[in-house]
Amino acid sequence: MGNLIRQLILLISMVCFFTACAKNDLPVCNSDNCINVNIKGSLYVKPTGEKLDNIPVEVFFFPKDMGLISFDKKVISGKTDKNGAFNFNVAIDTTLFLNNWLRVRIPQIKNYFTEMWWSGNEEYMWIDFSSYDKEAIQNINFRFYKKAILTINYKRTQTDDLELLLVFLSFDNNPATSYIISNSNSTSAEVTRQYEVAADVYTKILWEKRLKGGERHIEIDSLICRQNNNNVININY
Repeated sequence: MGNLIRQLILLISMVCFFTACAKNDLPVCNSDNCINVNIKGSLYVKPTGEKLDNIPVEVFFFPKDMGLISFDKKVISGKTDKNGAFNFNVAIDTTLFLNNWLRVRIPQIKNYFTEMWWSGNEEYMWIDFSSYDKEAIQNINFRFYKKAILTINYKRTQTDDLELLLVFLSFDNNPATSYIISNSNSTSAEVTRQYEVAADVYTKILWEKRLKGGERHIEIDSLICRQNNNNVININY
């Protein structure tokens, strides 16, 4: 019984240790490699330039070799001001860049897309620095888009030997997101679907029809979707 109690105490102590150390404060910088670093940037909406204020911004180091037992080191944190800007000054030992990334992170913001992710399913978005780049660290921009709803009405109007219909949506040179609309097993001649897209910029719609035997047909259209508009496009295939 005594050994069991000691083992439980040891286990609880280890859990507490690792929980407490999940993120450590940055060590005091007092070496010859210590410099004052200005971490500066902004959050805004394209294409209007609207500023996003009061958004949490977190800066920390994390190890490049994730296989090592190591922990994030908090550098500094705060929020964007009324102009959507953040501006931190902190003393950093530049040798930390040898084995660590510097990450500037913000939470995903409801009802906005970012340039980094189409789906918005990630909890955070961030920018990493593998080395000290003064100009880049002082010009960090997180760009967002408001969301709009695009309705696409699909109608089967042709009698070719369809195998698959795909649609690809993209905006501002972001990677396209693809959707399967119909296949050879589909019995529906008309389908209506709605998609979240970026507002106030062109959404590119590319649909690809694949026929049995390998033949492909591609068509492209585009439109600017507005937040409160009835944004609709018809695709006959």
